[in-house]
Amino acid sequence: MIRSAPTKPAQSSRNSSSGEASDVDDIRIEPLTPGRILQVFPLIREAVPQVRLEEWTRFARARTNPRSRDHAGIRVATAGHNPYPSGLYCYRVETRLLSGNVLVADHFVAIDILDARPVLDRLIEDLEKLAVKLDCNEVRSIIQHRSTQTAQPLFAAGYHPQGMVFGKTLKGVAYPLPPVALT
Repeated sequence: MIRSAPTKPAQSSRNSSSGEASDVDDIRIEPLTPGRILQVFPLIREAVPQVRLEEWTRFARARTNPRSRDHAGIRVATAGHNPYPSGLYCYRVETRLLSGNVLVADHFVAIDILDARPVLDRLIEDLEKLAVKLDCNEVRSIIQHRSTQTAQPLFAAGYHPQGMVFGKTLKGVAYPLPPVALT
């Protein structure tokens, strides 16, 4: 089990009346294990609402294979003593012509009753540590068009848009996408 410790204090969501710290003061990030694939399905549905359980299970099983962990995986955030995951991201290592090894992360999602921002901040911090560990020269984070809440922490961490991603479904189900304004 990998346990990432924050290099800076995690943002705290404190109860203003009691002064007690909430569970976001202790956010752990670790690889998704096969036994927790079903447990994180509600989280992935927040990032990809149209995904079916069978699709998620097939995808997650491939990403939780210990032999592929250095090339692809899923990292899960758990806050405090709550046994249920509060965030995750999926990753893969690609080799690019000009950049060499690039850690590509997508399907960022974080949910917390009080404030999801500390969870997102820890996921981003973990992503960068993972990139260093996997000897990547660059990190690319792909967020869904509707995830403006995910974009803000990325901007704050120094990320910037590098281009646009276009896609076309050739086989399978063409899931409808909400309209996106191109400016």
